[in-house]
Amino acid sequence: MASDKIAAQRATEQNKKLKQDLQGLEDDFVKMSKDKLELTEKIAAEKYLNRELTIKLAEVEEKAKEMQVKLKAKDDEMIRLQSSYREMEKQCELLINLSKSDSPTVLEAVDNSLAKEETVIEEEAEHLLHSNHKSLSEQIDDKNSLRLQKEEAMLKLQDRFLKIMGEVADLSDEKHRLEHIILQLQNETETICEYVALYQQQRSLLKRRDEERSAQLKVFQQECGKLQSELEELTGILARFADDKELSSYFLTESKRMDMERVMTLLSNLKNNSLIDPKKKNIDFKNFYPCNCCSGKLIEV
Repeated sequence: MASDKIAAQRATEQNKKLKQDLQGLEDDFVKMSKDKLELTEKIAAEKYLNRELTIKLAEVEEKAKEMQVKLKAKDDEMIRLQSSYREMEKQCELLINLSKSDSPTVLEAVDNSLAKEETVIEEEAEHLLHSNHKSLSEQIDDKNSLRLQKEEAMLKLQDRFLKIMGEVADLSDEKHRLEHIILQLQNETETICEYVALYQQQRSLLKRRDEERSAQLKVFQQECGKLQSELEELTGILARFADDKELSSYFLTESKRMDMERVMTLLSNLKNNSLIDPKKKNIDFKNFYPCNCCSGKLIEV
C-alpha cells in the first residue's frame, strides 16, 4: 500500500508538472499570436503608407500634366508673338519702302515707334521664355524628388516586408514546434491518467481482498474462541472426574492412569496453542503473507 501511495504521489506530481509546462506553452502561444497580430498591423500600416505615396505621386503627375498644358499654352503664345514680330518686320519693311517718298520727321517717328514695339516684343518673349524655363525646371525637380522619395520608400517597405515575412515564418515554425510539444504532453497526460485509473482499480481490488481477508480472520477468531471455551469446559469436566472418588479407583490401574495423563497433556497443548492464545509468540511469521497478492515487502516504483 505504501508503494502504491508513493507511485500515486509521483504520478500526481508529474501530472502537475506537465500541466505547468502546458500552461507555459499556452502562454508562449498567446504571446506569439500577439506578435503575429502586431506584425500584421505593421504590414497594414506600411501598405497604407505606400498607398498614400502612390496617391501623392498621382497628384504630382497630374500637376505635371497641368504644367505641360500651361507650357504648351505659353509655347503657343511664344509662336503667336513670333508671328506678330514677323508681321511687324514686314510692316517695317513696308514703312521703309514708303519712307523713300515721306519726310524725314515722319520716318523718324515711325522708326522710334517700331523700335519701341520691337523692344516690348523682345522683352515679353524673353520673360515668357524665362518663366517657362523656370517653371519647367521646378516641375522636373519636384518630379525627380518625388520619384526618389517613392523609390526610397519602396525599398524601405520591401526591406521591412521581407523582415516581417521572415519573422512570420519563424513564428510559424515555433508555433508548429509548440503544437507538437503540446500534443506529446497531452499523450503523456493521457498515459498518466490511464496509470492512475489502473492504480485505482488495483487499489480497489486489493481493498476488497483485504476486506475478505479481515472477514475470514474474524470468522477464524470466532472459531478459535469457541474452541477455547469448549476446551475449558472439557478441562473442567475432566477435573471433576479426577476429583470424583468413585472414578479415582477406576484410574488407579496403570493403563487407565496413563490414558488420563495423555488426555490432560493433549488438553494442555491445545490450551497453549498460539492459534487459541494470541499472546503466544513462538510462531515464525517469515512466511506469513498479509494477503494472497503480495509478499508484504515494499517495492519502489
